[in-house]
Amino acid sequence: MQYKAVAIFGSRSISTFKGEDKIKDILNDFLTKNEVEYFIVPNITGACEIAKNYLLDERRQCVKLFPYKKEKNSYWEAISGIKKRTKQICNEAEYFLVFHDGQSNGTKWDIKQIEKLNKKYEYHLIKFLI
Repeated sequence: MQYKAVAIFGSRSISTFKGEDKIKDILNDFLTKNEVEYFIVPNITGACEIAKNYLLDERRQCVKLFPYKKEKNSYWEAISGIKKRTKQICNEAEYFLVFHDGQSNGTKWDIKQIEKLNKKYEYHLIKFLI
């Protein structure tokens, strides 16, 4: 398949010690089977950071970063900014790769936004032992 923009969402609890190899394998497999003009990645820690680093450093892919600009101080204003960023990403991307730890409510919310727009995505459960 050919995609103009593929977005990546993922749980922050997934780290370089817990899930990095699995995320790299999934991305490598995806890129073997598909052509992607560019990836959209929220500039946050966890699964997104692993994916961003792999795509930029090892695969030399074009990556558009969506930073979160903390302009407000309250918790609810911060959450509002994160949700706004997710909606912007969902509107731009045509396909999604989601890396979930099975617990993150933020990643669950991302999936709901994708589904509201009837867009396709791959869900990857990244489980690890502590």
